[in-house]
Amino acid sequence: HREAVLSGEAAIWLSLSGRDDTSRLIQGLTNAALRVGRRDFFSASFAEWIGSSTTPSQALTAWVYEIAQSHQDTLLLLDDVDRLPPESRSEVLDYLLANAPGNLRIALSTLPNATVDKSDIFGSTPMMRITARELRFRLPETAELVEKSLAGPLPADLGVRIHSVTGGW
Repeated sequence: HREAVLSGEAAIWLSLSGRDDTSRLIQGLTNAALRVGRRDFFSASFAEWIGSSTTPSQALTAWVYEIAQSHQDTLLLLDDVDRLPPESRSEVLDYLLANAPGNLRIALSTLPNATVDKSDIFGSTPMMRITARELRFRLPETAELVEKSLAGPLPADLGVRIHSVTGGW
């Protein structure tokens, strides 16, 4: 996530819960994409359509299509995958992993000792272990991100102050 943000890649982060049925999860994906800050990522009318869609598979297909059409390199980080209901894992995650366009990378995180049943697609997906240390911004990275993100004259120590408050998160 840290490298994606610093390189200018769109980084969509969504924390998941046991309440995320298929429709709620797809709406969460859409809302998380809207929070990336790219106004052209999804239109407001598309987000409204996703929210009112009664066919989750159609909404998910449209979501993937919109990501592909953005031509923006994108990282989707789904946090706490182990908390998802099995139906959401099988319907949404399997679809995303099987149909991710070339500009979409997907990272799935679980608690260190969590167990997740692996589906056929999930089982063939390359996996690697990443800890909080790799996700957290280091001080120079925080300063660089602040400088890239905020326009205008900035206090020289603003990155340091933000880093001390957030701890790199």
